[in-house]
Amino acid sequence: MGPMSGDRRGRQGSARSRAVRGVQRVAVYVMIGAFALIFLVLAVITTIDAQEPVVWGTFTEEYCQETRKGCSSIGTWVSDDRTITETDIRLDGWVEPGGSVRAGYQPTGIISDTENDIVHAAGWMSVGPFVPWALALGMIIWGLMQAAAWGHLKIRGFAR
Repeated sequence: MGPMSGDRRGRQGSARSRAVRGVQRVAVYVMIGAFALIFLVLAVITTIDAQEPVVWGTFTEEYCQETRKGCSSIGTWVSDDRTITETDIRLDGWVEPGGSVRAGYQPTGIISDTENDIVHAAGWMSVGPFVPWALALGMIIWGLMQAAAWGHLKIRGFAR
C-alpha cells in the first residue's frame, strides 16, 4: 500500500462523517420544526379557548397523587355561586397540603376542563395562554440559531 491509498481512505472517512453529520442536522431540523408546529397548534387552540367563559371558585385539596414529577393535587372545586361542584378533580397549579386556592374552571372549549377533569390556579389562568406562543417562538429562534451556527443561514454578527 502506498501513500495514495491512505489519502483515499481519509477522504472517504471524512466524506462519510460529513454525510452522518448532514443526516444528524436534518434530524435536528425536523425535530425543531415538529416541536415548533406542535407548540403553534397548541397556541392557536389556547388562544381560541381563552375566549371561553371561566367560572371562578375554590379548590380544596383532598389528597396528593404521586406522579413522575412529584405530586398532583386532587380535590373538590366549588364555584363562587355554589351552583357547580366538581369532585375528584386535579389542580393545575400549587396549593399547600390540605389547603384551598382560588381556581378557574372552563367547562367549554377545544381543550375543555370538563373532559380533562382539571381546574386551574388563578395565576396559571392568566399566563397559560401565552406559554405555547413563547415555546413556539423559542423553538423557531433555536432553529434559526442552529442554522446560522452550521452555516446554513447567514446572520450578520453571528459567526460559526
